[in-house]
Amino acid sequence: MIRYLIADPIGGFIRLLYMFPALVLGFTVHEFAHSFAALKMGDTSQKESGRLTLNPLKHIDTAGLVFFLLFGFGWAKPVEVNRFLYDDRKKGDIVVSLAGIAGNLILCILGALLYSVIPRFGAFGIVSNLMYQVMNVNSNLFALNLLPIPPLDGSKIIKAIAPAKDDIWVQLERYGFIILFVLSVSGILGRVLGVISSALIYFSMFVWSFL
Repeated sequence: MIRYLIADPIGGFIRLLYMFPALVLGFTVHEFAHSFAALKMGDTSQKESGRLTLNPLKHIDTAGLVFFLLFGFGWAKPVEVNRFLYDDRKKGDIVVSLAGIAGNLILCILGALLYSVIPRFGAFGIVSNLMYQVMNVNSNLFALNLLPIPPLDGSKIIKAIAPAKDDIWVQLERYGFIILFVLSVSGILGRVLGVISSALIYFSMFVWSFL
């Protein structure tokens, strides 16, 4: 995003204005999905701590939000689960991690649907641009959280399916943020996410084109 702001400050700022609500929505649904899945797996702590809600104020981390807008990756307030309350710990870890990813996938598909049908009713402008960003932002959140880099959900799924020694995960978790930052600055992260998110957007638009 920084390169857009440098190349075209006004256009980049307008893009940020559309991305902001889309990202707030994406983060909120992502964390709510984690909380809801944890509850279904037997952990009631999310309900007790007030995280089982779609209120953005309960989920948004300001620094993480700004970081995503500028660098293409960021974070919300992490949902602290008590996996010892799960009926099945391995299944719980996988389901709770997948839930957040699924939440962004659903938002991307719905955003693509609305972006496809809105022009048929003669509505463009703000609504159309916002739906595009809902689709775009959530496709990137979906792609980002698939990566097997701690603390992203993809790493938690792999850890549950093929657990390694605890010290290995401790090391990975210690340097996970640094790895993501280096990948982002080098442009590698953007290219990887671009491939995955573009494929998802293309698929979503293709499906809705038959309506």
